[in-house]
Amino acid sequence: MTFEWPIALLALALVPLLVGLLWLSRRRDSRYAIRFSNVGVLAEVAQATRSPWRFVPPVLLLAALAALAVGLARPSVSVSAERKQGTIVLALDRSGSMLAQDVPPDRITASREAAGRFVKNLHDGFRVGVVSFSDTANALSAPSFDRTGAQKAISSIQAGGGTAIGDAIVSSLGLLGVNSTVKPTARTRKGRAILLLSDGSNTEGTDISTAADAAKRAGVPVYTIALGTPQGVLDLRAIGQGTGTIPVPPDPEALKAIAQRTGGESFTALDESTLKKVYDHIGTRVSSTKEQKELTFVVAGLAAVLLAAAAASSWLLRIA
Repeated sequence: MTFEWPIALLALALVPLLVGLLWLSRRRDSRYAIRFSNVGVLAEVAQATRSPWRFVPPVLLLAALAALAVGLARPSVSVSAERKQGTIVLALDRSGSMLAQDVPPDRITASREAAGRFVKNLHDGFRVGVVSFSDTANALSAPSFDRTGAQKAISSIQAGGGTAIGDAIVSSLGLLGVNSTVKPTARTRKGRAILLLSDGSNTEGTDISTAADAAKRAGVPVYTIALGTPQGVLDLRAIGQGTGTIPVPPDPEALKAIAQRTGGESFTALDESTLKKVYDHIGTRVSSTKEQKELTFVVAGLAAVLLAAAAASSWLLRIA
């Protein structure tokens, strides 16, 4: 719970002060003897004075004052709220290592199919754009509610070249219309995210730390997926570089660092089935957000109820 005007909580100090004054008042009254000619009446008064119910009205009143003090501080809590609109950019690796076949039929095909499924199932309120990257990053489809352009862009991706993860993030920020030098507001950061899939380490272009810092400044979370298995190898004939194979394990730690730095999440997809599940999971994550819900009216209502209860209990004690 957070408070917009926390200084108002100082009013809570009045509660123990009032308790002390009430105690002193009771103690002072007990010092004075009152002469009654009717001993029976004196006994009834003494019994009524000792009744534990006499403390109910002041306790309720003090609780109401405490609730009013908290209400003045304007409390709020962070709650998860479903979001039905936003803009997402898919940044898909098309480097030569994506031709490795440890994820059948190969990484690039599995990536295209899972990304296409994600776009198809995403809520209609989201705009989707596509960036692909190898030696450089290319914006293939601007964010749009029409999924046709994104689907065509994804199906056209072919593997070859190095891995420019940093450039992919920078290009994705460009599609989101981000100015990394301007501090984002709650409105400008609303519903924007990057979903980045890669099977390797950054080998070209912008340093990933620099790119991640730009995304962080812009308030854009980057969700990352490391595709492939640690045992993945690439047949050199697939990229026209002779014969034999070379190891092409993914680099989940580098992608995890990007996600953590930008407020996103990181995932590791070892096969096509897992990749589809990861995309489905990310779809639910980007369609929700944490929002501050103010509780002032709730606390004020509680204070009103307590005040009414204090008045009612005091009246009942008078007529009892």
